[in-house]
Amino acid sequence: MAGEPKIYTKNYLNSDCVVTYTSGSTTGVNLYDQDDATPYVTVGSSDATEEVLDITFREGPSTSDVTRALDRLILLNHNVKSWDLHKYDSGAWTLVNAQTAIAVSHSIVSFDEFSDSRVRVELKTTQTANAQKSVGQLILCNHTLTFTDDFTEYSEAWREDVRVLKLADGSEDRAYARRTVGRVGLFECSWRVDCASSSFRDSLFSVKESGEPFYFEPESTTDAGRMYFVHWAGPWQAKYTTSYKGAGWTITGKFTEV
Repeated sequence: MAGEPKIYTKNYLNSDCVVTYTSGSTTGVNLYDQDDATPYVTVGSSDATEEVLDITFREGPSTSDVTRALDRLILLNHNVKSWDLHKYDSGAWTLVNAQTAIAVSHSIVSFDEFSDSRVRVELKTTQTANAQKSVGQLILCNHTLTFTDDFTEYSEAWREDVRVLKLADGSEDRAYARRTVGRVGLFECSWRVDCASSSFRDSLFSVKESGEPFYFEPESTTDAGRMYFVHWAGPWQAKYTTSYKGAGWTITGKFTEV
């Protein structure tokens, strides 16, 4: 049985992409700002109105479209009940995945991997009938790795950017640099896995050596949808137990939120 921790690529929907909206374009940036608490919200919508997001993938200053490999659509802090995902196949939109009865606020939907430079997300109905459609984060990505076992040890810490102000009466105040609307801290975690196989070590090492930030979901079953966009901080650390050749790796790591 696989462990709960999962790693995904970065969100390929970002500020470089070209996005058109049926409505709510002024809050469109909230779909990819890594802040669940400030959602994209439609305007004048109802269950009779399909809110269409047409997304063309770009990267950096280039105006060339970029083809992305995708196998996950993730909606966080949302109220959408039904939606469709399409790819742009040979000049026509082709349905990839349809959801019709979502009743949770965090949704991670998997489908067969495809590669395309354009996708369309159609937000159709809401969990409370005829409400404005609201999405805290919309993540289009690819699943990279599921840990073969749960962590042997795992701890979280939240780093803060804070300035302590000494007041004239001897008391103190604190000024925080707020990362998001809902919190002042940035996520960090340290972890250890024991008795890891050589193949899992190699897969994890590839994530580290890519040097790219990624989405990390610590508990994909117990607390599904709690995800953080992180860097792998510090050097690669692994040691081998010769008593268990091929399955005796102890690996430690630290992830810090971007």
